Amino acid sequence: MKYIFKIIVQILVIFQTNTIIAQSVSLDFDESVFINLSESIFNDVKNSIVIVSVKDGENANTEAQTSIELGVGVIYNKDGIVIINRYALRNHTSNLEITLADGKKYPSKLVTIDEKNNLAILRIPNNSDLKPTRLPKNLKLSIGQFLILISHNRKEKSQNVITFISKMNFSDEIYPQSNYLTKESLLISSRARIKPVPGLLFNIRGELVGFSYLYFEDEIFTNKFAMATYILELESILNELDELKGEN
Repeated sequence: MKYIFKIIVQILVIFQTNTIIAQSVSLDFDESVFINLSESIFNDVKNSIVIVSVKDGENANTEAQTSIELGVGVIYNKDGIVIINRYALRNHTSNLEITLADGKKYPSKLVTIDEKNNLAILRIPNNSDLKPTRLPKNLKLSIGQFLILISHNRKEKSQNVITFISKMNFSDEIYPQSNYLTKESLLISSRARIKPVPGLLFNIRGELVGFSYLYFEDEIFTNKFAMATYILELESILNELDELKGEN
């Protein structure tokens, strides 16, 4: 099965490399063909994905304490650095908790907010069991490229859907109502329902390429869309954050 999966990935890479797709990409294809592919990619990357929650401050240090799930993030390294879309935190900066794929929970500290790249950097105790996410060595995105969108909420749990890039690097002249657009903005599309919560974007090789944050549908509710940002030179960005050089 693993060998077959690799062949499918290679075929899709060749398909995307040699196919020019207009910005108004047609969504008329049977997505059921890609269900096994999205599940395989999810299973490949899930151990690098965490759920970020905030504890109920009113019931802190009591048995009645509850937590509210904010969104999903990824483990960046074994030192305990976790990255999440900053919009997912919803202004919460304390009482944060991170749940790993195996269900283990750890208290988390907000290290810094990277306003320029819309990232929040968190830290948990370093752990030999942590599995860092994979990053592309050379991030090349193109219109029509398939991406896997992974999101999570308490009610419906994890969701992974096949999406593809409809627009790239669009300016605020196209969507002036959005305050979140940057030159690294993506518009991704899907026929499948997209949860209105911040999510993670992986390419078909299982490498993290970006974070989604804003969702909407077309006028006839046929196509679902999400705005996202893709991350260039993530390692350099984190190395430039002086806060990461402090104590764990």
